[in-house]
Amino acid sequence: MANKKILEDIKFLELKPLNELCSSSIKKIKSNVCEKVTSKQLKKYIEYYKNFEDEDALLSDEEILKFLRNEFSNKLISLKKVCKDIRPKGKFSFVIDNRVGLTINFDILNIEQWSVSGQKSNYIHKVSSKHISKMIRKGETWENYYLSMDFLNERSPDIYDTKLMLFLISSDPSEMEFGFKKLEEFRSTDNMTTLISKDGKKIRCSRFCPHAGADLTNASFDGRYVVCPRRGWRFDIENNGKEIQNNEKITIEIIED
Repeated sequence: MANKKILEDIKFLELKPLNELCSSSIKKIKSNVCEKVTSKQLKKYIEYYKNFEDEDALLSDEEILKFLRNEFSNKLISLKKVCKDIRPKGKFSFVIDNRVGLTINFDILNIEQWSVSGQKSNYIHKVSSKHISKMIRKGETWENYYLSMDFLNERSPDIYDTKLMLFLISSDPSEMEFGFKKLEEFRSTDNMTTLISKDGKKIRCSRFCPHAGADLTNASFDGRYVVCPRRGWRFDIENNGKEIQNNEKITIEIIED
C-alpha cells in the first residue's frame, strides 16, 4: 500500500513542444527510442532513493558530540605521554551552531560539556552543524578540515599556539605522538647553530624553528632578529629569543669576541 501511495503521488513533467526546443535537442530526441518505465522498475528506483543518504544531511547533536568526544579522548590518551612542557595549556572549546559543544581542559587533561554560561575558554572554535556533519560523513582528515577555513576561531590572548594546532590537526594518536616528538627535538638545546650578522655580531641559537621545524642555519640575522627562512617568524635576541607575535621562542646565546 505504501508503494502504491508513493506511485500515486509522483508527478511527471512533460517535454516542451518540439517547436520550443533547439535543433540539437530535437535531433537527440528523434534519434533515441525511449522505453516506457514499468511499475516494477519505478518501485525499484523509489526504494533506492528512499535509502540514499545525502552527504549534506545533518547529523544529530548527539552523533556529532559522540564523534568529537571519541576523537578528543583518544588524543588526550596520547597527550599524557608527552612532556608537560610542550603540551597545550588552558582550555579549548569546540562549539556547534553556538548551541552545543565540548571543552578540553589541557591543564588536567579532561573533556567537559560546553555551555554558553560556562567559563570562557582561551580558544573557541565555532562551526556549523552542516560543515562538521559533512566532514564526519566524508571521513575527512582533521588537517583537511582545518584547511577548509569554514569556521570561526576566537583566542584570548590572540597568540598562535603551535602545540594546540598540532593537537588539533593530527588525525590519529600515532601521528600526534610523532609530531610532538619532533617538536621536542626542535626545541632541544642540543641542536644549535651559529649565525653572524653583517656587522659581525655572532650568536648561537636553536637550530630548528619551533613552528614547523625549519632549519635556522639558513635564517637571516640582522643583529637583533633571527628570521625563519620558511614562514618569516622573527625571534628577538633582546627578549630572550621570543617570537615577536606569539609565545614561542628559541634558545639564544650571544658569543662574545
